[in-house]
Parts: sequence; C-alpha cells; structure tokens
Amino acid sequence: MVALDQLAESGNTYVPPSHTVPISYTAQIRIAEPAHFSVFRLNEPSGNHDSGVNRNDLYKILLITKGRSHFHYGGQAYRAASDCILFMKSVEVGSWKDTTTEQDGFYCNFTPSFFAFNAVQLKGLQDNILFSRNLSPILPLTTTQAVIFRDLFIKLHQEFNDIIQYNTEMLRLYLHIILIEAGRAYNYQAAQLKAAATAAHTTQRFLQLLEEEAAKVIQGQALRMKSVKQLADLLAVHVNHLNTCVKSITGKTARELVRTRLANEALQGQVAE
Repeated sequence: MVALDQLAESGNTYVPPSHTVPISYTAQIRIAEPAHFSVFRLNEPSGNHDSGVNRNDLYKILLITKGRSHFHYGGQAYRAASDCILFMKSVEVGSWKDTTTEQDGFYCNFTPSFFAFNAVQLKGLQDNILFSRNLSPILPLTTTQAVIFRDLFIKLHQEFNDIIQYNTEMLRLYLHIILIEAGRAYNYQAAQLKAAATAAHTTQRFLQLLEEEAAKVIQGQALRMKSVKQLADLLAVHVNHLNTCVKSITGKTARELVRTRLANEALQGQVAE
C-alpha cells in the first residue's frame, strides 16, 4: 500500500490569485497542511497510512458490495448492507460493528485540502448535501449504480497503488467523479421518493372523494356518480395523472375503483358518462 506522501506531487491546495470567492472561504484552506488521501479494500488491512491525520478534517466514503454492518453516526444508529455507498465525516462516526463475516467493498479518506484545488471546490465540498448531518449517510444503489461505483473505486484503488505521472491529479479527478455520480444517484432517488409521496397523497385524496361521492348517490342526493374526469377536476389534477398515481399505489385505475365501489353498493351504471 502506498501513502499519499510518497506520491510524486504534494497535492497541496492552490488558491488562484484572481479568485472572487469571499476570504472567509479561502481562510479555511490550510495551504501549509499536507493534503491526505487513502483508499483500501474493506477486506484488506489499512495499516497506519491514516495515522497522524487530524480526524476532524477527514471525509470518508465507503462502498459496500458485500456484507452488513451496524454503526452510529452523528448520534444516530444505522444499518448498512450490500450495494450502498456511505458519505461521512470521520469525526461524526461512532461505534462500528460488522455483522457478517464476509465483507467487501472500498473505503477512502481524504482531507478538504486534497479534494479542493480552489476555494470554489472547497465550498462545494463543505455544502455537499451527501455529507450533511441532517441526511442519512447511507445511499442505497440500484444494480446499475452499484456497478458504476465499483468500477470507479477499482480505478481509484489501482491509481493509489501505482506511482505514475499525474497520479495525484487522477486520484482527485476520480474522487470528484464519484461525488458527481453520487449526486446524480441522490437526485434520482429524491425525485422517485417525491413522486411516490405525491402519488400516495393524490390517491388518498381520490379515495376520500370517492367515498363522499358514493355516499351522495346512495343517499339519493345525486342521480349519478361523477365521472373519473369530474373527480380529477375536483382534485385539480389531469385525469391521466390521477390514473397514473392511483394505479401506482393500488394496482387499479381510478375508473376500476369507482366501478368496484359502486358494485359494492349494487349501484352499477350510475356513473356519469
């Protein structure tokens, strides 16, 4: 295993004199402090390559491809399983216990001074939502995403163990790519969760309205049940959107649910056309 200080270039942070970022940001880049980076397989000993590094400064990324673990982070308990990637600040990591014998994957540690080549990149790292204490450090991955991150970490690991030209730049670039891909994965999952929450809320409102309208028909307050389009209009959504939401939650279209509800009260045919 090769430590970063053995690489050809120091990797110290550079702040261009023409930058326009407020000095409060640049003051946080300690140019005199050596940059640090290390990456290991989860099933190999890390040695003491991270010794001497201020734990408060370290950022940590773990890719778990096999195995399960329990750990505490930021005072909260979490469980990690295969096909997930974790983004953490070392100072926030509490106890960690592997709950399976077989463990595989990768983890890397790095300081802001290694990641950030300028003040803009430093601020981007500090503001990155993936390292937020308000967010779970675990990002589950789809099969496709897991393959993407595995390949990136393999290249990162190989680069770390080879002394060749532009080695430091390649390590930094792979690290940036990992964070970009993780941002895409997070945004995709956030959009999926938002869509699911919207569908659940719309379906709940539809079912409530369906019960109210069916009750009116049963009590003779209306000659016919409103059509699905009329119900969609009352909910202020397009009928196609309503059907998509309802089917994603219930497995049936809105019209099927209307027919079923009326059939339960022997009121078939009392739907407005």
